Amino acid sequence: MTAQEYLPLSIVLIVVAFGGCNKRSGSSASARKLPTVGIASIDAPAIAVVKVESGDTLYQIAKTAYHHEGFSEVVRRFNGIVKVETLTVGKQIHTPSLPIVFRDSGINSDYQPAINLLAKAWQDAVQVLPEFIEARRLSSVEDGGSFVVPSGVRTQLLQCVDNIEAALLVLSHPLVGHRVPRRAIAHFRGTSASIRALAAGEVGSLDYDVFQMGQSAAFGFSFALVWTQEGHQ
Repeated sequence: MTAQEYLPLSIVLIVVAFGGCNKRSGSSASARKLPTVGIASIDAPAIAVVKVESGDTLYQIAKTAYHHEGFSEVVRRFNGIVKVETLTVGKQIHTPSLPIVFRDSGINSDYQPAINLLAKAWQDAVQVLPEFIEARRLSSVEDGGSFVVPSGVRTQLLQCVDNIEAALLVLSHPLVGHRVPRRAIAHFRGTSASIRALAAGEVGSLDYDVFQMGQSAAFGFSFALVWTQEGHQ
């Protein structure tokens, strides 16, 4: 092959190499198609704007809006409150659905579907928890034991796990120039592990297992919001 014949081939190789580059830092995992979950698919809290009254705390407001007091940091950051402990009577606190919190905080649109899916996983887990807790109560299981989770409940919980893991594949491979939200991912993985243990009927502590699952979810969303508000850095 002559030098003239080599040149076009080298150009083709360069084009293929650069043309095949994905805009994400890792293409294989992030290319997986997420289940379609629109912002409107996630229920908004019953009261989207809370007017602070005497004695109110962010912990109470967060628990009412998002089903766990750990979401107080999400409420604080979204509303620009300096300290959780300081609330002014009469102040309006906005508590929209979690996807809207992230959208209005400036999340890159490439990550919005993953946030929507994480919010759905949390919403679905919250909805099935009363049935789970009742089945656990009726089983008379004690700390350190296990019980048979009703198949329908187990299926719903494991679907939550699948949705969390699918969303984390996207967040684990951010766009070039964006930082991986490692702390958020770590907490969401904790949420996933906790839900998987619930689905298996494993009881570490009757008083703490469900609370811990919610706490890790709340921390996951909190750190994801920090990442969002800091420009994904």
